[in-house]
Amino acid sequence: MKAQFYLDNGMNRVDRWEPDPLIDLITTHLDSRKGPRKHFGHDSILEKGVCTVRKSLICVVLLLTLGVCLGAQAYIYNPSNSPGTGSTNSWPFRSYTEWRFQFIVNASVLPNAPIKILDIAFSCQYTSVFTAKQFQIRMGHTTHKTFSGSGTTKFDDILGPCATICYNGPLKWAGTAGPVWSPIGLQAHFGYDGKRNICVEIRYMGGSANQRVYTDASIARAYTHTSYSPNPYNAVNWYVPIPGEMMGPKHRLEYDKRCILIAPDTAKLGLAVPINVINGPSLQFYQIAASLGQYPPINLVTCKIFLTVDSIFLYSVMSGPPVFFNYSGQLSASGTAIGRLVVPPIKQLVGLCVYHAALCYGKVGPICCTNTDGTLIVP
Repeated sequence: MKAQFYLDNGMNRVDRWEPDPLIDLITTHLDSRKGPRKHFGHDSILEKGVCTVRKSLICVVLLLTLGVCLGAQAYIYNPSNSPGTGSTNSWPFRSYTEWRFQFIVNASVLPNAPIKILDIAFSCQYTSVFTAKQFQIRMGHTTHKTFSGSGTTKFDDILGPCATICYNGPLKWAGTAGPVWSPIGLQAHFGYDGKRNICVEIRYMGGSANQRVYTDASIARAYTHTSYSPNPYNAVNWYVPIPGEMMGPKHRLEYDKRCILIAPDTAKLGLAVPINVINGPSLQFYQIAASLGQYPPINLVTCKIFLTVDSIFLYSVMSGPPVFFNYSGQLSASGTAIGRLVVPPIKQLVGLCVYHAALCYGKVGPICCTNTDGTLIVP
C-alpha cells in the first residue's frame, strides 16, 4: 500500500491508502519475519526534535520547503586555469544538432577526499547562446582513464549504474569568448567519493550547433552524433574508432566540501550497505530519504532535493527499520552519519536504482541538503 495524505480543517493529517505493488512486496516479506517492526513515524528524530508524531510527515515537507544550503565554494581546473588558450573543437556543441558525448575527469586533478560538485564551466571560442530542446548532463564514478582502453564501446559501462542527473530539460547557455569560463548552471549536485575518476556525460536533442570549446590533450572523450547514429541521444555505443579521443574539453568544476552523501554503486539482495552523510553540521540532526527517481525535484527556497516523492520516499522517511536503519538521528561531532539500506531478498527488486539524499537541520530549522546518489540492486 502507499499513502496519499491531505490536511483537514484542523491541520491534522488524513491518510488515504491505495495499492503499491513494490511496497506490498517489501511489507509482505517483512511481515513474514518474526522480529519487531517500526511503524510510520513513531521514533523519527523529526518528532523528537521538531514535530509531533501526528504531523511528522507534514513537518518533513515543511522542512524541505524551508531548506537552506550553506556552502563555501571552490574551483577545480582541468587541466589548468587557462581559458581561451590552445585548440578549439566543435564537440559537442557544434556541427550536429544531436549528441551523446562523454569525457573523463582524472582523479589526479581531483581532491583525495569527498566533495560535492555544484557546477561545470567550459571555455568558449564564440560569444553566443547555445540552446537545446532537451539537454542532459549526468555524472558517475569510473575506474577507466580512457575509452579506447576500457574493453567496451558502451557508454553506460563507463558512466556506471544509477548515474546522478545534474541537468535535465531545455537549455539556454550563454557562452562568452575570451579568457573566461562559461558555467552551464547545473540543477543538481554530484557527490564525488574522493577516490575514482569521474565520467561526465552530455547529451541533447534539438541543439543550435553554434559553439566551439577549448580542448586539451590530457582529457579523454568518446561520442556519437547524427552523422554516426540514427538516435544519438539514446545511443548504446560510441563511434569506433574514436576520432580525436584525447581532445576533451577544458573545464572548471565548482565544488563544496560540506553536506555530502555517498552511497555504494551496487547493493546485493539480502545484504546491508552504508549510506554515508559526510561533513554535515556538527551535532545537528539529519534525515535521509530514498526514492526510485530523481525527478521531479522537491523545490526549496535556495536549493532542491532531487528525489521523486514516491512510495519508497514516504516509506524511508516514515517507517525506518528493518529496511532503512539509522535514516534519521544526530550527526557526530565531525558531521558524519551512517544509514544502512537493508535490501530484502526479493528478486523483483533486481535492476532497480535506489537514490538517496539527506537534509541536515537544527532545532530552529534546516541547515543544508546533500547531493543525490544512486545504488543499483543486484542479485
